[in-house]
Amino acid sequence: MDSNNRFKGFSWPIPVAFSSALAKCQFELGDVMYSDIAAYEMPWAQAVDHIQHSITVTKSTLTKADASEGVFALNWSAPVELELRNHQNGSLDTITTSQGKLYTTLWKGDVSILDEQHENPIVPLTHAAIKKKLQSVRIDKPCTSQFLIASDATSALFKEKIRKIEAVLGSDSETAVYVASQLPEFFNLNLLPTVEIIAFNSALSPQEIDVRVKEAVYSGSGNQFSLRTHGVLK
Repeated sequence: MDSNNRFKGFSWPIPVAFSSALAKCQFELGDVMYSDIAAYEMPWAQAVDHIQHSITVTKSTLTKADASEGVFALNWSAPVELELRNHQNGSLDTITTSQGKLYTTLWKGDVSILDEQHENPIVPLTHAAIKKKLQSVRIDKPCTSQFLIASDATSALFKEKIRKIEAVLGSDSETAVYVASQLPEFFNLNLLPTVEIIAFNSALSPQEIDVRVKEAVYSGSGNQFSLRTHGVLK
């Protein structure tokens, strides 16, 4: 499975097909996750020798609301039943836990988090927690200008925004993606592993970046546009 088809911030290789589950913190009946990339890249007869664990969701309470920070936090403590299989020793455990513990297990790679005795982890912070801190971020700036935005890898809206900005900046620019929690500036924050910083590195002048980004993201009229509401230009 190509790295572009899975989420970068997780210990387990989680395919992008789980975008909705991660955005809502809501894994559903029949969802299956594997601890090792071999499950997605090798024939099963060979892969099973390289897989430590798999998790299959057997019961989940569904929330009808759309994905949002509120729904994510609400689902974090919601119960979920699953089967944890150890493919190396053949054991199979039926576990009742929380969606938050399941999410954190996939994130941290530690199946002991699923235990009933383990406290439910604190709900992680979203991209909003770093938006005002972008100015302090120090990442490689290979070109004249660098425009940074805080994003979430599960969000279709952010993906479309990134696509639009890339389109208006054209071949004069290149895009780099960083998992925010892996940057020194945010080590002390309990950030979601899907929170990312998108760096648009460009040979264009800062003034031209401002004009072009406005073309991509601003649907209003007049002079009300402010680039700072979207990101930081360096």
